[in-house]
Amino acid sequence: MIFALFSMWLLMFLTACGQNQEIQGADSPTEMSAENCISGQTFEALSETISKEAEQLTILEIRNFLKDTNGKFDSYQEAYEAVSRLSALESSAEITYNLIDFDGDDVPELVTGCRGYYTSLYTYSDGTVYTLMDRWGYGAMGNHGYEYVPGKNSLRNYDTDYAGAILYTTYMTISEQHSMEIAAQIVTYNFDDLNGNGVPDENEPEGGYSTGYIDGEEVSAEECYFYDAGVYEEMEVTMSLDELEARLKDKQAADGEEK
Repeated sequence: MIFALFSMWLLMFLTACGQNQEIQGADSPTEMSAENCISGQTFEALSETISKEAEQLTILEIRNFLKDTNGKFDSYQEAYEAVSRLSALESSAEITYNLIDFDGDDVPELVTGCRGYYTSLYTYSDGTVYTLMDRWGYGAMGNHGYEYVPGKNSLRNYDTDYAGAILYTTYMTISEQHSMEIAAQIVTYNFDDLNGNGVPDENEPEGGYSTGYIDGEEVSAEECYFYDAGVYEEMEVTMSLDELEARLKDKQAADGEEK
């Protein structure tokens, strides 16, 4: 019974979720996952978690947890509460959260993730929650993580190869279709690529050289800086689930007072 109820809620949640995009630069180790909202592995983890906790749940608690939204949410607060609870269930690691102003509208974005390992990002519009980043990894293979300029709809990611000899700087924005799209990827060679093969060889010294390319065409430093939207800050996750839910309730109360 519990599994059937959860499956029904999960189906509605999947209906409300948008799709991600795969981002991979030329010769770049950066591959950002392009899965649907729920993968098979995640579903198994969810099923196992629910089975362990089923004996502790009452019918009233199940009804309160599995809200019948008919594929739509009444507010971003309700949507993000559902997403955050799902995030907490789908991983045995400690998941933390944050609300940020990514694109400058009246609705914040939800960040979830495991510090030092991966980040997810969600946005809300007209009753639907969209997945912008689904467990995008960082902290390994030269990936430095994800930064944004508050309110400017600009994300920046640094990724390196060959111990920093090649730097990939990727700028992304949220599109009108509620997906994360690449605005530009700049590939910078910090070595003198004498033979033009795109990799540092023994006879090609590093240091004192810095050449940037966009779509294979050499660009100036000024052209590279054009994509910077301001002062970037780390996309941090700072709140526990309880803290996030309290913050969402406060914002919902404040929105109600304004109306």
